[in-house]
Amino acid sequence: VKTGNVIFKFLERGNLEAITNKELNEKAEKDALTGAYTKGALLEKGPESIKRSEQLGEELSVLVFDIDFFKKINDNFGHSAGDCVLKTLGDIVSTKLVRANDYFARYGGEEFVIILNATSLKTALEVAERVRIIIESSEFKFEDKKIPVTISLGVACRQEHENDWAVLFK
Repeated sequence: VKTGNVIFKFLERGNLEAITNKELNEKAEKDALTGAYTKGALLEKGPESIKRSEQLGEELSVLVFDIDFFKKINDNFGHSAGDCVLKTLGDIVSTKLVRANDYFARYGGEEFVIILNATSLKTALEVAERVRIIIESSEFKFEDKKIPVTISLGVACRQEHENDWAVLFK
Protein backbone atom coordinates (compact mmCIF):
# COMPACT_ATOMS: atom_id res chain seq x y z
CA VAL A 1 0.00 0.00 0.00
CA LYS A 2 1.42 3.38 -0.97
CA THR A 3 0.52 6.48 1.00
CA GLY A 4 2.27 9.54 -0.36
CA ASN A 5 5.98 8.72 -0.52
CA VAL A 6 5.66 5.85 2.00
CA ILE A 7 5.15 2.24 1.00
CA PHE A 8 3.76 -0.20 3.55
CA LYS A 9 4.46 -3.90 3.07
CA PHE A 10 1.96 -6.45 4.30
CA LEU A 11 3.09 -10.01 4.05
CA GLU A 12 0.87 -12.99 4.61
CA ARG A 13 3.69 -15.09 6.07
CA GLY A 14 5.77 -12.74 8.15
CA ASN A 15 8.25 -9.95 7.94
CA LEU A 16 10.35 -9.79 4.76
CA GLU A 17 13.45 -8.59 6.62
CA ALA A 18 13.12 -11.35 9.21
CA ILE A 19 12.76 -13.97 6.48
CA THR A 20 15.78 -12.57 4.62
CA ASN A 21 17.88 -12.46 7.80
CA LYS A 22 16.93 -16.05 8.62
CA GLU A 23 17.92 -17.21 5.12
CA LEU A 24 21.25 -15.33 5.28
CA ASN A 25 22.00 -16.77 8.72
CA GLU A 26 21.22 -20.28 7.48
CA LYS A 27 23.53 -19.80 4.48
CA ALA A 28 26.32 -18.65 6.79
CA GLU A 29 25.86 -21.67 9.07
CA LYS A 30 25.51 -24.32 6.37
CA ASP A 31 28.26 -25.86 4.27
CA ALA A 32 27.36 -25.22 0.63
CA LEU A 33 28.72 -28.56 -0.61
CA THR A 34 27.34 -31.02 1.95
CA GLY A 35 24.37 -29.15 3.41
CA ALA A 36 25.71 -29.90 6.89
CA TYR A 37 26.30 -27.18 9.46
CA THR A 38 29.74 -25.57 9.41
CA LYS A 39 32.50 -26.01 11.98
CA GLY A 40 31.78 -22.50 13.29
CA ALA A 41 28.12 -23.36 13.82
CA LEU A 42 29.12 -26.63 15.51
CA LEU A 43 31.44 -24.80 17.91
CA GLU A 44 28.44 -22.74 19.02
CA LYS A 45 25.98 -25.65 19.12
CA GLY A 46 28.27 -27.97 21.10
CA PRO A 47 28.32 -25.90 24.31
CA GLU A 48 24.57 -25.25 23.92
CA SER A 49 23.99 -29.00 23.74
CA ILE A 50 26.04 -29.55 26.90
CA LYS A 51 23.98 -26.94 28.79
CA ARG A 52 20.72 -28.41 27.49
CA SER A 53 21.82 -31.89 28.56
CA GLU A 54 22.69 -30.63 32.05
CA GLN A 55 19.49 -28.63 32.51
CA LEU A 56 17.17 -31.39 31.29
CA GLY A 57 19.15 -34.22 32.87
CA GLU A 58 19.36 -35.93 29.47
CA GLU A 59 22.17 -37.98 28.06
CA LEU A 60 24.18 -36.52 25.19
CA SER A 61 26.24 -38.46 22.70
CA VAL A 62 28.48 -37.37 19.86
CA LEU A 63 29.52 -39.26 16.72
CA VAL A 64 32.61 -38.17 14.85
CA PHE A 65 33.49 -39.77 11.55
CA ASP A 66 35.62 -39.33 8.49
CA ILE A 67 35.82 -40.88 5.06
CA ASP A 68 38.45 -43.60 4.86
CA PHE A 69 41.28 -42.93 2.40
CA PHE A 70 39.64 -39.76 1.06
CA LYS A 71 42.97 -38.59 -0.39
CA LYS A 72 43.04 -41.74 -2.55
CA ILE A 73 39.56 -40.91 -3.85
CA ASN A 74 40.79 -37.46 -4.89
CA ASP A 75 44.01 -38.88 -6.35
CA ASN A 76 42.35 -41.74 -8.26
CA PHE A 77 39.12 -40.09 -9.41
CA GLY A 78 39.87 -36.35 -9.20
CA HIS A 79 38.80 -33.56 -6.87
CA SER A 80 35.43 -33.18 -8.59
CA ALA A 81 34.74 -36.81 -7.72
CA GLY A 82 35.78 -36.10 -4.13
CA ASP A 83 33.31 -33.21 -4.04
CA CYS A 84 30.63 -35.51 -5.44
CA VAL A 85 31.34 -38.05 -2.66
CA LEU A 86 31.10 -35.33 -0.01
CA LYS A 87 27.82 -34.02 -1.43
CA THR A 88 26.31 -37.50 -1.71
CA LEU A 89 27.41 -38.38 1.82
CA GLY A 90 25.88 -35.14 3.13
CA ASP A 91 22.60 -35.95 1.37
CA ILE A 92 22.52 -39.50 2.74
CA VAL A 93 23.23 -38.47 6.32
CA SER A 94 20.80 -35.52 6.23
CA THR A 95 17.91 -37.44 4.70
CA LYS A 96 18.33 -40.96 6.08
CA LEU A 97 20.40 -40.91 9.23
CA VAL A 98 19.67 -37.94 11.48
CA ARG A 99 16.54 -37.23 13.50
CA ALA A 100 14.96 -33.80 13.70
CA ASN A 101 16.65 -33.05 17.05
CA ASP A 102 20.11 -34.27 15.97
CA TYR A 103 22.75 -31.87 14.68
CA PHE A 104 24.88 -32.80 11.66
CA ALA A 105 27.99 -30.73 10.92
CA ARG A 106 31.07 -30.81 8.72
CA TYR A 107 34.09 -30.38 10.97
CA GLY A 108 36.82 -30.41 8.35
CA GLY A 109 37.61 -31.64 4.86
CA GLU A 110 36.08 -35.09 5.14
CA GLU A 111 35.35 -35.07 8.88
CA PHE A 112 31.80 -34.92 10.20
CA VAL A 113 30.04 -34.73 13.56
CA ILE A 114 26.55 -35.71 14.65
CA ILE A 115 25.32 -34.49 18.02
CA LEU A 116 22.73 -36.94 19.38
CA ASN A 117 20.59 -35.22 21.98
CA ALA A 118 18.85 -37.38 24.59
CA THR A 119 20.83 -40.43 23.44
CA SER A 120 22.60 -43.00 25.61
CA LEU A 121 25.98 -44.47 24.74
CA LYS A 122 24.36 -47.82 23.88
CA THR A 123 21.96 -46.17 21.42
CA ALA A 124 24.74 -43.97 20.01
CA LEU A 125 26.84 -47.07 19.30
CA GLU A 126 23.87 -48.61 17.46
CA VAL A 127 23.38 -45.38 15.48
CA ALA A 128 27.10 -45.31 14.62
CA GLU A 129 26.96 -48.85 13.27
CA ARG A 130 23.85 -48.01 11.23
CA VAL A 131 25.60 -44.93 9.79
CA ARG A 132 28.65 -47.03 8.90
CA ILE A 133 26.60 -49.74 7.19
CA ILE A 134 24.40 -47.34 5.23
CA ILE A 135 27.36 -45.30 3.97
CA GLU A 136 29.27 -48.45 2.99
CA SER A 137 26.26 -49.91 1.16
CA SER A 138 25.30 -46.66 -0.61
CA GLU A 139 26.25 -46.06 -4.21
CA PHE A 140 28.68 -43.24 -4.85
CA LYS A 141 29.09 -42.53 -8.57
CA PHE A 142 30.94 -39.92 -10.55
CA GLU A 143 30.92 -39.88 -14.34
CA ASP A 144 29.51 -43.43 -14.37
CA LYS A 145 32.35 -44.68 -12.18
CA LYS A 146 31.49 -46.32 -8.86
CA ILE A 147 33.56 -45.02 -5.97
CA PRO A 148 33.86 -47.30 -2.93
CA VAL A 149 33.30 -45.28 0.25
CA THR A 150 33.68 -46.38 3.85
CA ILE A 151 33.92 -44.37 7.04
CA SER A 152 35.51 -44.69 10.47
CA LEU A 153 33.57 -43.50 13.50
CA GLY A 154 34.19 -42.56 17.09
CA VAL A 155 31.48 -42.26 19.75
CA ALA A 156 31.46 -40.35 23.03
CA CYS A 157 28.81 -39.82 25.69
CA ARG A 158 28.77 -36.92 28.13
CA GLN A 159 29.52 -38.01 31.67
CA GLU A 160 27.40 -36.54 34.43
CA HIS A 161 30.21 -34.27 35.69
CA GLU A 162 31.31 -33.18 32.21
CA ASN A 163 30.25 -29.64 31.33
CA ASP A 164 32.85 -28.65 28.74
CA TRP A 165 32.22 -29.23 25.03
CA ALA A 166 35.95 -29.33 24.23
CA VAL A 167 36.49 -32.15 26.72
CA LEU A 168 33.57 -34.20 25.38
CA PHE A 169 34.62 -33.63 21.78
CA LYS A 170 38.24 -34.58 22.47
